Amino acid sequence: MLEFLSSLLVTWPIQLVFGLIFAVPTILITRKWIVWYRGDAINFFVPWMIWLVLFAFGPRDASLTSAICENTLLGFAIGLNFVVFAFTQKLSKPFYARPWPLVALCVFAAAMWAMFPFLGE
Repeated sequence: MLEFLSSLLVTWPIQLVFGLIFAVPTILITRKWIVWYRGDAINFFVPWMIWLVLFAFGPRDASLTSAICENTLLGFAIGLNFVVFAFTQKLSKPFYARPWPLVALCVFAAAMWAMFPFLGE
């Protein structure tokens, strides 16, 4: 239970910071030709919640080191997802609709939890 509570306090800011590294410049650069909505911020929350539920209740061993590493990767994936979304919107609008980035991030969060090796404390 202590690992779960510490993961709440540590992992959310980690993935948020690493996600914002790519997302903020992408939004600022592309805001003239792409309409960004407040709802796009859900990409920072839903994949993390899926990962957190799997981390807390999944059958795999959990450690704080694994949680930190996994959320660093998740944060970079979130930021990269904003970059890919902006690039594909510039090329072709119907190809990459708004729900697909969130779906891709949720699948990535679950797959990362399942495949990431256990790192001891």
